Amino acid sequence: MFNPTSAYPLSQYWMHTIAADTIVQYYFNDNSKGIDPFVGPVYKNQPKALLRTMDDDGGAMSAWYVFAAMGLYPAVVGEPVYYLHVPQFQSIDLPISGNSRFRIHIKNYNPRHKYIKSLYLDGKPYTKNYLLHSDIMKGGQLIIETAENINGANTQLETWRSKYQ
Repeated sequence: MFNPTSAYPLSQYWMHTIAADTIVQYYFNDNSKGIDPFVGPVYKNQPKALLRTMDDDGGAMSAWYVFAAMGLYPAVVGEPVYYLHVPQFQSIDLPISGNSRFRIHIKNYNPRHKYIKSLYLDGKPYTKNYLLHSDIMKGGQLIIETAENINGANTQLETWRSKYQ
């Protein structure tokens, strides 16, 4: 909800905090924070590793996590707009059709970097904090340069924000 406001970096902070720090720690690592009444990982990379009692959302959390890990977040369910934040991976390839693809690549990748410093869509500076579905379906490449703290982040997005606010 912070994306359409001047506090949009808070959205980048919370998406990273929830996706990387909370989801990964609670569900996949040592679960040292604990999910009552379970202690230990909820999912393991082995057969029969899912605790059935934790699988009650019909896939909604899985879909949310896939979007969060890709650095995209649907602005409104059913609308073709995705807010941008720092992905969990250094690069992501989305096959479009045939040999076409949309690639998201992280410049200055570091798991601790929560903020977007700059964006480039097909080699040109991109100053919006969202993508349209049609942008993705054209294929191409989005480069996200990251920053660890807010002071080094969002220089291009600030230009967009001041122009349209």
